[in-house]
Amino acid sequence: MARVAYFFPKHPLRGTPFHQGAADRLDVLFTTLNRLVQNTHSQGQRTTEGDEIYRNHFVGDKAWFTRSSESEENEFAQELTFRHPLHSERKILCSWHGKVKLHQLRIHFAWPDNETRKAMVVYVGPKITKR
Repeated sequence: MARVAYFFPKHPLRGTPFHQGAADRLDVLFTTLNRLVQNTHSQGQRTTEGDEIYRNHFVGDKAWFTRSSESEENEFAQELTFRHPLHSERKILCSWHGKVKLHQLRIHFAWPDNETRKAMVVYVGPKITKR
């Protein structure tokens, strides 16, 4: 069962040329994020497979997913804050992102909460934190 929900109120990819390699990479990132969430219990503990996915893709120099640095979170706080897809009165900081080197694309998401148990992807588009 899918544990990642996608919400795109805007269309940041408009004007970005289609590239099959970038599309394939996005698919791999979405699949990996979904697998991690599927292997995470409601209290946030990961299964053995979840630990392996996290170690292989969320930490280290070659991580596919990283959190923006503290300085980026401060400098780009407004750009990294999105309306909560299910509760429009709430906003969520989504500094965690998956990376596609081609076109410098990013997917920004919120970690699962106890209510939905789904990661919420709120942005797919060009890198937000360009300096």
